[in-house]
Amino acid sequence: MHRDDKDSEYKESTEPMPKEEHRPRRPLIEVIHHDEDVIVLAKPPSLWLDVAAGEATSVTEQLIKQGLLADGPDPMFVYPLDPPVSGILILAKSEVAARNLADQVKAVGIQLTALAIVRGPVMKNEGTIDFKLTDLAAGPKGKMKVDAIRGHDAVTTWTVRDQFVGFALLECRTQPVMPHQFRVHLEAAGIPLAVDPLYSGATKLLLSSFKAGYQRSHRRPERPLIDRVSLHVASVEFRHPQSGEACRYESVLPKDFKATLHQLERFGRMPK
Repeated sequence: MHRDDKDSEYKESTEPMPKEEHRPRRPLIEVIHHDEDVIVLAKPPSLWLDVAAGEATSVTEQLIKQGLLADGPDPMFVYPLDPPVSGILILAKSEVAARNLADQVKAVGIQLTALAIVRGPVMKNEGTIDFKLTDLAAGPKGKMKVDAIRGHDAVTTWTVRDQFVGFALLECRTQPVMPHQFRVHLEAAGIPLAVDPLYSGATKLLLSSFKAGYQRSHRRPERPLIDRVSLHVASVEFRHPQSGEACRYESVLPKDFKATLHQLERFGRMPK
């Protein structure tokens, strides 16, 4: 279409941009499934479940704004995901559904599969970790530890999906669903997450840590590829609390996790 300067539709505005355009972009959840009993969603990293941090809304607030959750009692998350962890999350919308799903957790009826970027090399192609776990009496809230005497049974199985110089990508499955289980089990097995300062991982993963001949900029510091827990809950399997139907849902990799794997693929291979 030809532009006509007299046509006000195409005249450039000299007014300043609205303030909201300058606000930090807020991570948004993706609702994968919802019905009268459950909501299944994909949680991006850096998002709290029911408490807003800074200007970011929480998962609960976003669901309320979308009309999928009533603004009332605390929501019933079947298992927790810490803010730095991304991936699939299940929320029960009724007490009956919450009790049913809690029973499935106890009976090992809910299974999570996660992708983990860990410090390598990993010498085996697969393994099973069955250390008993318990909450840490003192220290950061929610942190767990291995305790053969007072700990609860927990099993994590893992398979190597890919190997890089100093790092590896694992597919992990857990039974039952316990907070921090992937993280503490991998640390105890000597293959901690690449990024997880709470469990022997680093605070961030830099391209310079594996790219040969990396040239640092003198003008600005290097930006990390990923600076949150390098764990993504990729899928969940459970039975619907009302129908009993077997359900399986998946979550795509978030941008930072995908970008990290892309750079590891490009620059993290052993030279031939």
